[in-house]
Amino acid sequence: MAGYFAGGHVVKIQKEGYEEPVTIPKAESQVVEDAIRTAVKDGRLWLTSGTASICREEIPAGILTGDAQLQAPPQPIPALDIVPDNLPEAWGGDTTTALGITVALSKKAGKPLPWPTVRDAVDGALRARLLELATDSAAWPCDYPGAQAIKLRLPGKTAPVPKPPEATKPGLRVAEAELRPNQIQDLAEVISDIVSVAAGHDLKFKLHVELGGEKSPPEEVLRKLNELLGQISEDMRLR
Repeated sequence: MAGYFAGGHVVKIQKEGYEEPVTIPKAESQVVEDAIRTAVKDGRLWLTSGTASICREEIPAGILTGDAQLQAPPQPIPALDIVPDNLPEAWGGDTTTALGITVALSKKAGKPLPWPTVRDAVDGALRARLLELATDSAAWPCDYPGAQAIKLRLPGKTAPVPKPPEATKPGLRVAEAELRPNQIQDLAEVISDIVSVAAGHDLKFKLHVELGGEKSPPEEVLRKLNELLGQISEDMRLR
């Protein structure tokens, strides 16, 4: 890249019936680097270097080297291109992850695709209800490091129901109900009585917390809720 703007480099521009030679003016390396960073961040250029693939994002430190390649940004990926019938290698039955889709699409393209391009395709499929988040998926949208935790499935597919504890422990008795916040407050008021009555019988409470629905809650809401839930148990996190 630096040699292209070192001064004296000539390219040929196709005109009507002939080619016109144009000399590329000299530019300082820092000016060229700044221009590349801006163009990649704005999505006007796509940078690849080894397994790195950057477009519409900041170029991380150490990626913009002499071996990096610049090209036109990739074309948008239609949402239908990532469903099982059209991208079977990404799917294991009715489920996959955003990372699995990224790997499969990159293999199909012959080079690593930038995360924003794949993210747009996944987001489009979710909004069009071609796909949905699995119940144990992390929050969407996310950055690339979180792609493995984004679990996707075909709409209407439910996770297998685990065997109830009674099936493996004959002496175990279980009560289960969906409680509203005010009912949890009611439970807190009688918890001491419950513990007293059940003394010596290995009483346990298992809490399952769900938040959101068709639309994922904002990241800031998740962060604040996880801070509060973490005060109860470090294992209690919305993911």
